[in-house]
Amino acid sequence: MDGVYDQVHDLPRHWKRSKLGDAMEVIRGASPRPKGDPKYFGGCIPWIMISDVTREKGKYLSQTRDHVTEEGAKKSRFLKAGTLILSNSGTVCVPKVLAVDGCIHDGFVAFPEIPEQFDIFYLYYFFEHIRPRVIHVHRQGITQVNLNTNIVKNIELPAPPRHEQQDIVAEIERQFSRLDEAVASLKRTKGNLKRYKASVLKAAVEGKLTEDWRKQHPNVERAGKLLERILAERRAKYGRTKDGFLAAEGDAPAEPPDGWAICSIDQIAECLDSKRVPVNKAERTKRSGSVPYYGANGQVGVIDDYIFDEPLVLVVEDETFTGRTQAFSYMIRGKSWVNNHAHVLRATSAITNSYLNYGLAHYPFTPRTTGSTGRRKLTQRGLMTAPFLLPPLVEQEQIVTEVERRLSVIDELEATIEANLNRADRLRQSILSQAFAGNLVCVNANREGR
Repeated sequence: MDGVYDQVHDLPRHWKRSKLGDAMEVIRGASPRPKGDPKYFGGCIPWIMISDVTREKGKYLSQTRDHVTEEGAKKSRFLKAGTLILSNSGTVCVPKVLAVDGCIHDGFVAFPEIPEQFDIFYLYYFFEHIRPRVIHVHRQGITQVNLNTNIVKNIELPAPPRHEQQDIVAEIERQFSRLDEAVASLKRTKGNLKRYKASVLKAAVEGKLTEDWRKQHPNVERAGKLLERILAERRAKYGRTKDGFLAAEGDAPAEPPDGWAICSIDQIAECLDSKRVPVNKAERTKRSGSVPYYGANGQVGVIDDYIFDEPLVLVVEDETFTGRTQAFSYMIRGKSWVNNHAHVLRATSAITNSYLNYGLAHYPFTPRTTGSTGRRKLTQRGLMTAPFLLPPLVEQEQIVTEVERRLSVIDELEATIEANLNRADRLRQSILSQAFAGNLVCVNANREGR
């Protein structure tokens, strides 16, 4: 078999090339793996899974979710801490240096005895460098793609003297450290923008964005009068009595500004939950189509038919409420299908769809939910009796305009940050490319090794 990864032709003259299988031992993990919890040197024997290496950041693997018995370890591939391993299945080949003794299954290859002329972290960064291209070009299999041991053995390794390997590792880590600081700063800014977005919506639905506007427009129809008229129209349409709509229960999120009214969600929106139909993923696969299928947090698939064909606001019904930063609501338009994890609201003429969505996006729903686990439930009654601050209709339109202007700026900033984060990923690969082409540090063929 020809060498894998032989794209670099102009290496420094004193560097060598060698196939991994010729330079060192390459072994594969093994199964079966009887599980249990007998003690082994004071604890269970770690059983290393693909999910472990993708979950833990950095060069080392120090924690595993599962363990094997001592008997299972004899039938599996037991490795000592300090061994370099490489996951050879899935979508990426992730390298790790073991910080614990443990067993690997056959989704890994390992390099148990690295020769003296190689620095382990030089090899680690080499695999970080080649993984985006080697796994996609040379992986095999249909249901479970993998990079088999023979392919790994045939990977060509550019090998400078050990002291240069160490210089290269030091320079990679110096540049990565600076890059990591920049990325961390971008992510902090991204988090701040998310919090600012929530604060904009909070200020909007409490009337703070339109304080000056209200002073300049004192004669608009007050929200209480608007609400009274719309409720009368709805009672006449549906034949309800004066008390035919659920009243607000509990305290309002804030004190309403002058001209605003406190109402319940039921008084300003219709709940269409009875029309929802959940369809499991397997069934949707049989009913492939182009109609969006929505759940608690947005579109979760497509289907071949629709239930709704109008602008609607969807609100989370059962999900993680505590500590949530994602919006509780979102808007949909056109043909759609909604499952039973999102409440469906149709705005009445008392409120615009956009304002209803903004008013519910970061509403303090958590105290209104039921259940004791992290996945709590906002019942239909809990939603429809939620106190809501209703502005005059023309002020709603003004608020929406102001919110969308500010969110547009935030969206542009977020797009710039995302572009820079993607650029940082490309720069990381560029640094590695330079390193393994011999261009990252000044090399000296006559320098003595350390």
